[in-house]
Amino acid sequence: RLLQQLSGWLVSDDLGGEDAGCGGPGLVWLHTEQYNLPRRCLRQFFAVRKCFVFPRPASTQNMRRMEELSEKELDSEFLEQANTFCHYVYNNAEPKTISGGRTITGTGVSLGNLAEVYIEAISSGNVPCLENAVVSLAKIQNVRAVERAMQFYMTEMLSIAPLPMRPEELSDIHKIAEKKAIEVFITMAFNDNDQMYHQELMVH
Repeated sequence: RLLQQLSGWLVSDDLGGEDAGCGGPGLVWLHTEQYNLPRRCLRQFFAVRKCFVFPRPASTQNMRRMEELSEKELDSEFLEQANTFCHYVYNNAEPKTISGGRTITGTGVSLGNLAEVYIEAISSGNVPCLENAVVSLAKIQNVRAVERAMQFYMTEMLSIAPLPMRPEELSDIHKIAEKKAIEVFITMAFNDNDQMYHQELMVH
């Protein structure tokens, strides 16, 4: 394991991470309360924590061209720690969920989209709020769900409704296609609690 030296003591990754997280004994911080607040929040909302300390991935000269380096050019200790980190994530990380217990993954409701919205808020200088990110994600996902359902409906109608046909036959086919399109929407929709996007789909 990698070791750090803090206030004259050698500490492991986890202990070092905890110490850095809330200010170690004997360390004097300016604006201590402001500094420690986000760290206390991390402790409160993330009951299980695992800290990893990464050494420099390359020499000072190579650090200037990090994006061009191959894996063989990276520091062996960095690669070892990176592999340890990945192994821990793959074996211990649980599916991400939001309020209501809804799972967000790489398909359907996208964790990637949520991360993009969250990072955009940080980059713009706004205080990132996960709830706002979820609202933005819901809008993106539900607009996409409406579009996908409408496309499905049109494809279904064109494939099973050869013209000319009697009005009652067309009405029956419409009901079948509409039901399937609604199922497509429900599968993709996310946090449409007030059914605003569901109603939008029905209007179309």
